[in-house]
Amino acid sequence: MSSFGPRPSSISNPRMSLAPPRGLPRPSVGGDMGRFSNAVKRESTATKFSARKSFAPGSSQPPPPSTVRRGSQYGRPSMAVSAANSLYSAAPQVFAEDPRPLKTAAYRQRAAAQIQDYLTRNGFEMEMKHNLTPKSLISPTQKDFQTIFEWLYHRIDPNHRIVKVETECLSLLKMLRYPYPHTITKSQLSAVGSQNAWPQFLGMLHWLMELAQMTERITAGEYDHLAEEAGFDTSGDRIAFRFATKCYNAWLVEQDDHSEFEREMAEAYAQRDEAVYVQLEALDAENAALLAELKELEAQGEPLKKLKKQQAILEDDKRKFQTYNDAQQTRLTRMKGAIEALNEEVVAAKQEQVKLEEEKAVIKKKLDEQGLTPEEIDRMNLTREKLERNWKEVQQELEEAKLRLAQTETETEASFSALKRAVSRYSTLAYKIGFTPSTAANAGGKDYDLVIKPLQNFKPTMDEGAKYLVDPQTGYMPSQILNQDLRNVVKPALQKLKSGLVRQIHEAQDEASARVELSDKITDALQDKKEDIEALEAKVAAAANEYEELKENLSQESTRLTAALEKQSAQLQSLRLASRNALLEAEQRLQAITIECDQLYRTHAAVREKLHAQTARIVEEVVAFKLHIQGALGEYEEWTEQELMEFVGKTDVKDDVAE
Repeated sequence: MSSFGPRPSSISNPRMSLAPPRGLPRPSVGGDMGRFSNAVKRESTATKFSARKSFAPGSSQPPPPSTVRRGSQYGRPSMAVSAANSLYSAAPQVFAEDPRPLKTAAYRQRAAAQIQDYLTRNGFEMEMKHNLTPKSLISPTQKDFQTIFEWLYHRIDPNHRIVKVETECLSLLKMLRYPYPHTITKSQLSAVGSQNAWPQFLGMLHWLMELAQMTERITAGEYDHLAEEAGFDTSGDRIAFRFATKCYNAWLVEQDDHSEFEREMAEAYAQRDEAVYVQLEALDAENAALLAELKELEAQGEPLKKLKKQQAILEDDKRKFQTYNDAQQTRLTRMKGAIEALNEEVVAAKQEQVKLEEEKAVIKKKLDEQGLTPEEIDRMNLTREKLERNWKEVQQELEEAKLRLAQTETETEASFSALKRAVSRYSTLAYKIGFTPSTAANAGGKDYDLVIKPLQNFKPTMDEGAKYLVDPQTGYMPSQILNQDLRNVVKPALQKLKSGLVRQIHEAQDEASARVELSDKITDALQDKKEDIEALEAKVAAAANEYEELKENLSQESTRLTAALEKQSAQLQSLRLASRNALLEAEQRLQAITIECDQLYRTHAAVREKLHAQTARIVEEVVAFKLHIQGALGEYEEWTEQELMEFVGKTDVKDDVAE
């Protein structure tokens, strides 16, 4: 007995499949006489039940007359109103619009290519004995479409045998819940290759292909990992489904013994439980190892100490940077005070110069108002001699000053060249680090470009030495040479940029330390792999030796097989000669059998003519007998009416006499 309980009787369950019967049975030679015999004869299981073992629906043909419930022997049609003609029938169904661009040539080519690739990879031509051409999925014939449709449907339901594609196509698509069956009509099924109909059929075949692929993936268990990730075990469900499928197939063929299936299911569950136990033991061992490692790490506490040490180092660096920043701020304040003091001294010196100029003018005016005396003239001569000596000394000092001036000009030129090189190097480095121009990343929107003002104001028409002087009497102050305040503007900005770069360097050093640790780990892993490779190389060497031995053995075997092959070739030649002789004998025998078959055909035709004549004679005799019976029944009816009239007349006479 099956685990599903006893199978119900054929009377209470008139179907052995989930699908309706396939179609009408083969008509009887006796015509309608079978209908009268079925009224008293018990229907057989073969005609009452469908033998089709599939989940697919049957064809759209009506069921056999033998399975239709009849109210009378003559099968009078019912006068009841059909439910489809009722006023309360359902509203018309709203069909979904097909969103696929089936009218687009590119989409059709891509779909056709995918279908042809699927057919080729799965052996369509070998299985269906039908060759695919380049136009089989572009402008197909009726045979191409029917063969491809039948093959694709068998990929989904292998047990169903399609009798006629034109008849069963729509019902099968509705059973598979094809979302757009309304796009296909029965009239299109007779001309699938037309330009208006083929896009819909191509889309339907592509949908069937995708459904078959999805069914294959589900059967192969490719989506089991999704259920396992969600926390569901699919192995038990597969075992139960396999058992139910086998039991159902056995029940369809009237096999009630399912003990073999139950034993297979028990063995499958036992294997599954054993695998689960092994996995559970492995997980327990892994859990114990991880717990031991956790306890060891908790006892050591090394990672936490290391992080705390690194935190202390970073805090110390932060404190040092803060101290350096405070010192720089103090220095900046001090330098600002010194600059203000120098500015005040410059103003006081200018005021003192104005006072001395005024005193000089007053003294000169007093000398002009006074007259000259001989003593004054002598004094003037003495003064002249003294001035001449002083002039000579001044001339000598002038020569020395010119020498010093030339030396100073040389030094100034060298210093100026060094300044130009320094400014050029500054501009190059500032551009490289993104400090200039003002749109650079590290400029902060400020202009830190350096320009030498004397070169900027110098013109080619001026004297070469004029570029070092503001005017013929005055040279440039250090603050007037460059356009930027290096001490108060450029240097703090560079120090700020340096602080940022130092911070980035520390971060890079930390990352480098992490990468060094990772590199050490990778080096250890590579060392382990190197040892494994050395072991594998030893195995390869052993395998190479074994290969040489096998190669030598195979060469000897090849020599032996070559000799055997030559011997077999000689035997094959003799067999071919024998087969040719046997073929000639078979052809002669075929000719004799063909002649005998022609004689049998002629004999069969004569017998058939004789049987037709006998049948016609029997039919004539039956018709004559029927007419004879009708005549005898008519005569019997007339005699009965006459006897009845005579009996009624005698009865009336007796009643009159009695009165």
